[in-house]
Amino acid sequence: MTRSRPGPDQPADQPDAEGGPLAVDYRGLAERVPAILYRYRLLPHPKMEYINPAVTETLGYNPEDFYADPDLALAVLGVPKPAVAAEPDPGVSGRPIVRRWRRRDGTYADVEDRTIAIRDRQGNVVAIEGVARDVSAELAIRQELRASRERLDTVVSHVPVILWATDRAGRLTLLEGAGLSALGVRSEDVIGRTPEEVHPDTRRYRRHLALALHGRIQTVDVQLGEQTFATRLGPLVDANGTIVGVTGVSADVSPERRLAAALAREGRQRATVAAALDRFDSSLDLDALSRQIATEVLLLEGVDHAGIIAFGPGILTYFISFEGAGLPIEAGRAIPPARSVYLRENAAKGPWVERWVPRAADGRYGLSLEAAGLRATAYVPLRRGDTPLGLLAAGSRQTNGPALLERQMSTLVEFGALSVALIGPALSTRNLGEVVRQELVEIIEREAFSPVYQPIVALADRSPIAFEALTRFDDGSPPDRRFVEAESVGMGLRLEAATLAMALKSLRGIPAGTALTLNVSPALLLEGRLLKRLLEPVGRAIILEITEHRQIDDYEGVRRSLLDLPATVGLAIDDAGAGFASLRHVIELRPDYVKLDRSLVSGVDRDKGRRAVVAGMVQFARSAGCQLIAEGVEAEAEHEALFELGVEYGQGYLYAAPAPIGRVRD
Repeated sequence: MTRSRPGPDQPADQPDAEGGPLAVDYRGLAERVPAILYRYRLLPHPKMEYINPAVTETLGYNPEDFYADPDLALAVLGVPKPAVAAEPDPGVSGRPIVRRWRRRDGTYADVEDRTIAIRDRQGNVVAIEGVARDVSAELAIRQELRASRERLDTVVSHVPVILWATDRAGRLTLLEGAGLSALGVRSEDVIGRTPEEVHPDTRRYRRHLALALHGRIQTVDVQLGEQTFATRLGPLVDANGTIVGVTGVSADVSPERRLAAALAREGRQRATVAAALDRFDSSLDLDALSRQIATEVLLLEGVDHAGIIAFGPGILTYFISFEGAGLPIEAGRAIPPARSVYLRENAAKGPWVERWVPRAADGRYGLSLEAAGLRATAYVPLRRGDTPLGLLAAGSRQTNGPALLERQMSTLVEFGALSVALIGPALSTRNLGEVVRQELVEIIEREAFSPVYQPIVALADRSPIAFEALTRFDDGSPPDRRFVEAESVGMGLRLEAATLAMALKSLRGIPAGTALTLNVSPALLLEGRLLKRLLEPVGRAIILEITEHRQIDDYEGVRRSLLDLPATVGLAIDDAGAGFASLRHVIELRPDYVKLDRSLVSGVDRDKGRRAVVAGMVQFARSAGCQLIAEGVEAEAEHEALFELGVEYGQGYLYAAPAPIGRVRD
């Protein structure tokens, strides 16, 4: 890399420090490569001349951070200080060197860095250019491989297994392991001989050796006299991928020992489940309980990863919990669609174990798990009645992972039953919530709703003084139900803001001199910013209605929010006389209007009790400095009675039904 993108203070059409024209044809390539490309100027003034965007993914810093702070490269990348400019060998020869670079969050990345020195005619180092790539994952894998090898060495030296290998001619090239004592032979006595020469019974397994030489991996029980060896054999390949022989591992699994081991395992597994049940805290929420279940499953022999998978709406599938390091899986992140469909289809068939082999449909997801060391997975469906909720999942990084997980399957099934009992109800509720949330997201994104308007009129001459905007959903869903659903899944403010924005779009259709009335929740008022952003550009009279049915815990906060809105915004208390708050909203908030609930208005012309209450409300409104709006006026007699009692305004089907703004005006 001898040409660079200009830094923030170097025009794109100027030559670089060495006088050559900029190779602008390479700039796009440099911007896209995953490796970090950089050029750091030492003389005459230290600064980062170029670093490509790949640095952001690796370190969290943006290129602009390095351009703005020349010392950042010294602190983060460890580039040479200006003092090395006159040194004959500044240590930048182009050879790869693994360095530790500090990320923005304070952690470190292991980076393979290749740097070269750029010299002037006097031989001074005036700049360095480098190519670096993050090898943190590679080093972690190497470390895990070393640890795996150490564990394997421990197994070989202590566990009664036999590791063996032959060349293509069938001669033994390796025979070792603590299990050799079961055969009564010594390795040094049989190397170079064929298995048949060591034990005649092996001749019956010639076919398996031949299949292994053709690339087949097999698991077979090898019977030698009265002993049975479970044997895994397959091709032995060299560094070029050429099959040069057969390799295998054999373990003595004679019936008596197998039975004893099975009984011991069953006892341990039942004790494990019983102990786990005692440790579970049923008071925890769904996420915490899911993590606790996964942690308990992780204690099982051969299980390196465990988690709870939830089935959401559609094909949405995701981990609620995931325990065990080393795999690129995070709780809450959706599983790719193809894998989700596969899991759902197999869940209908019951528990299963599979060797992890990446499927083409899984794409990068399957390959990444294989590269991270996953060897086998086990799944137990979680169901409540006929309803599938998800899966209990377990993974193994062991080479014999399928067999290990098969032995744990009965325990995993018991953990699955416990999971349904502990988290089944909460998981059902969450899955239903996900369905509701997805419906609401689609409604908002498609704007599958529209406003209708109902006039508020002066009772004296029935002329409109305002129009109340009401929301109607395209699918016919009752508005009250939709807003309650949105609130229950944490989308109340989002849906409310979307419907208000839609209502404001028709503001031009509202006759001049009249106000637009909008229903708002106390939560939206307290949040403040959304409502202010919607109303500031309007420039027309707006009346905000708060229903008396909604509790307000922070009147002072509501008052502050109202003061922060434009002066053209007024306040009305809706449903007065029907809610639990009685007249406290009116006393605390001093609204411009109070809307009488229709339960007081209906039949007011013939009911003395209602007339008395309305008359009292008229006196109360006058003393409080607000005006009354009667809701639900449907009969001429009601209109006349309200007018005689001193009510100023009315709203109801007597005057107009809610309709699109054009029809209301007509």
